[in-house]
Amino acid sequence: MPPHSIVFTTFDSTRDRRLLGWSEFRQALFTARQIGNEARALLPPAPHPDCPGATVWRLLAPNNRELGRSWAVYASRDEAVRHIDLLRVQAKGLAVIGLRGSHSSQYGWIAATSGRAVLTTGRWFGAPSTGYQSASAALAALPGAVLVRPGVHSLVRERVVSL
Repeated sequence: MPPHSIVFTTFDSTRDRRLLGWSEFRQALFTARQIGNEARALLPPAPHPDCPGATVWRLLAPNNRELGRSWAVYASRDEAVRHIDLLRVQAKGLAVIGLRGSHSSQYGWIAATSGRAVLTTGRWFGAPSTGYQSASAALAALPGAVLVRPGVHSLVRERVVSL
């Protein structure tokens, strides 16, 4: 079976609608109601860098289903890789925070450390148990996931997006 992978998307413009959509989804997660035993204070998301080369990453299962995505929008791919290396070591200690979206049957999650979100769901789920199961799968896959390098011939490749 192929390994889990981490793929990167680098944007040539910070006005790219896909990057703006990423930021809007992140904001929706931040403002969602936390579910569970205790609410945790989270730092608000930093604005995405205003430079060409803004990069995000996604954690994919062997069947290319998205398991999770970066909370941060990084100034470069190298910055994203450095943070992923740190997250691999911290994966078992990340706190999973369950979320309820603005509509019924919208459940998701954020993984955080020291009040800072670092990894999130890539979509809403219909039940909280499915969201928690998704978080568990993402945290288990992160340490061993393979970074997909630019130019690698694979079903999943880094994409450079431009306007």
